[in-house]
Amino acid sequence: MKPLRNLLIALLIFIAISFSVVNRSEVTIELWPFPLTLSGALGFVILAAISFGILIGIFCSSISKPIKTKQRIVLPKREKDPQGIRSKNP
Repeated sequence: MKPLRNLLIALLIFIAISFSVVNRSEVTIELWPFPLTLSGALGFVILAAISFGILIGIFCSSISKPIKTKQRIVLPKREKDPQGIRSKNP
């Protein structure tokens, strides 16, 4: 499985690099409420936005894991059916 994973990672890197090379037009991004303007290549801006979104998703999922384990519901154990009512077919 490790060679397959390495092959997929290499394929994704190749796709990202070719995407960046093809989309070299200049783009200007203005962050509206702030007086901040960023400019860069379109491919780099898109890849940076995707990477930032993935990092935010990883961070949110790592934060939510401890919360999920604390909210575990413990169900009471089932009692045995003394008369065998559940096992009979109607």
